Amino acid sequence: RRELAAAVAEIAVRRGDFTTALDQIQSFLPDGPVQRPGSRLFVDALYFQRLAAEIAIAQNDPDLARAWLDAHDRWLAGSGAVPGRAEGKLAWARLAAATGELAAAESLATEAIEIAQAPAQPLVLLRAQRLRGECATRRGAFQDAETDLCRAIAIAQRCEAMYDHALALITLAELHKRANE
Repeated sequence: RRELAAAVAEIAVRRGDFTTALDQIQSFLPDGPVQRPGSRLFVDALYFQRLAAEIAIAQNDPDLARAWLDAHDRWLAGSGAVPGRAEGKLAWARLAAATGELAAAESLATEAIEIAQAPAQPLVLLRAQRLRGECATRRGAFQDAETDLCRAIAIAQRCEAMYDHALALITLAELHKRANE
């Protein structure tokens, strides 16, 4: 049932149907960002917290995103677990990028990349590379951006992660458009 809720929420977010996604998150974390650590399955709670932060970012509510990411950090700190750390850094990087803090976003994405090296977490690695490439594009560092985006594309191809591959290609196209303006 949890797996189904996660899949429904993920699909809903990708379709822009935040109401359905938030309903799934609410059903799993009824107390929202203040849900007590240990009161739900750990890995699922971390996933839903990050997804809720992503929705808050998309809805231009950085305070709510911070609340969800603070909850994520609390759950991780209390557990001592490794899974979720790279994803958490990446989520913080996305928030920083969304609020225009490009230097912080790139730094956090770099931390996510470092954490995602061991144990190997290629999907986190490629998403962090893509975000770093997006930030570099926004600040006009086109060579750095292309390097990061090409790395993301290569990882996506190796992992056969078609959705992430498409997103990286779109980001690379945006880079080329901006560089040629």
